[in-house]
Amino acid sequence: MQRSVSLNQNTTPVEPVQAGLVTVVPATRTAKSATPNMQPDLAEDQDAAKDVSAAVVEGGAKKVSRKPVVKDVVDRGIDPETGLHVYECARVSALRKSTAEVFECNGRPLLAVESGFACSHLCGYCSVSCTLRRLALWDQLGLDVYAKGYAIVDPTVAKRLPKKLRTLQRLTPEDTIMLSSLSDCWAPLEHRHGIGRDSLKYVLENSSAQVVIRTKSVHVREEFSLMEQYRDRVLFGMSVTGLPEHEAIVKAVEPHASLITERIAAMQEAHDRGLRTQAVFSPLLPGLFTEKRQFDELMAHAIAWGAEQVMAEAVHKRGENFLRCEEFLRRAGFTANADAMKAIDDTQAWAAYSTQLEASLRAAAEKAGVKHFSFE
Repeated sequence: MQRSVSLNQNTTPVEPVQAGLVTVVPATRTAKSATPNMQPDLAEDQDAAKDVSAAVVEGGAKKVSRKPVVKDVVDRGIDPETGLHVYECARVSALRKSTAEVFECNGRPLLAVESGFACSHLCGYCSVSCTLRRLALWDQLGLDVYAKGYAIVDPTVAKRLPKKLRTLQRLTPEDTIMLSSLSDCWAPLEHRHGIGRDSLKYVLENSSAQVVIRTKSVHVREEFSLMEQYRDRVLFGMSVTGLPEHEAIVKAVEPHASLITERIAAMQEAHDRGLRTQAVFSPLLPGLFTEKRQFDELMAHAIAWGAEQVMAEAVHKRGENFLRCEEFLRRAGFTANADAMKAIDDTQAWAAYSTQLEASLRAAAEKAGVKHFSFE
């Protein structure tokens, strides 16, 4: 089923629908109870915002949001392949500044091409929607920002990059563009629209900026030939969130991402083809890494991949993502891992887990001779 979605702020509650692993609960908030203004560091480009009509025609009437962040919204209903309730929309800007300080390069803020607002990997620990919770988007779509089971994809982002041509042409090799910092251009639905392929090609052909690729999908291998043509400008990394022994557990919390073994193989292929690589172990869930050999194995992979940098991260609590992880794990029968997630749902317990994880990773990195290691 396809229908247009009104961007009227006064959302009327509707019945929950089943999508994917968790029930999607439409929001019951109204514009008065929501915060319509975006944080300054989340604001889209002002010039792009001025050009946006931010409206969808429904029954001949034009519904206009006071603080639009998307336009041309279409409800695609349940996707049969992923089981997700899919919304398609266009962001007001195809190229934006990254909000994450960790994604700063050469002292300059990173630019990012985002494939939407909620990617189709459906990772239980994802906190992107919580990070963007102040946007009017959730009330525009009538969705609960903390729910799972839906994807919000921007299938036209690559086609709108030409509007940023002047910006791209002004960039220098000291600037960096990321695909992506808050989404995944190669997730299943996004890949179906060719978002990663088309965006990467346009950015490489029309700018001299460095490009950082971050994904959990081996669909990105289709772009290796293109990356080879610009190998000095592309830094490739897959988020590897466990070892092969953890594959089934990780699959439970990353249901639509590529398997761990597939990601490891893709990283090795990238290195064998002469591509620049970055090892990204993020996030590492509690209860998975309990032995020294496991940390050594992670660093051995980083060395084998010829990684220029090694980044690792603990899982951070934002919104209800810990609860979602726990639910996904229990539903899949991984009770011990679900208990481990529940155990760190406490400030002191989380601090102990994060501190121990960092210490173990740093020790393994030093032992392996890793020169550039960072932990978040």
